[in-house]
Amino acid sequence: MIFGTVNKKKIKITLHSKLSLRSWEAFAKPAKFVGVGDIIKFCSNINAKVIASRDAHVKLLFNVADKVFLGNFFKSSNFKEIG
Repeated sequence: MIFGTVNKKKIKITLHSKLSLRSWEAFAKPAKFVGVGDIIKFCSNINAKVIASRDAHVKLLFNVADKVFLGNFFKSSNFKEIG
């Protein structure tokens, strides 16, 4: 689970399906804060654009490749391991 902000609201994102090096399908909570075209900010240099949204499911396009953002999330307080 990763934490970010969208439209000045806090949001939880759970990545579940990798689509490419920069895009993922995810669950967003609360989903009512997220719409197509919104930018979710995770930290100063990492964000993702919402390219599709259906209920709590979103498709995200990150501004960096997965190795970069996942590496940063594991080191930061924006990431929480579930398990």
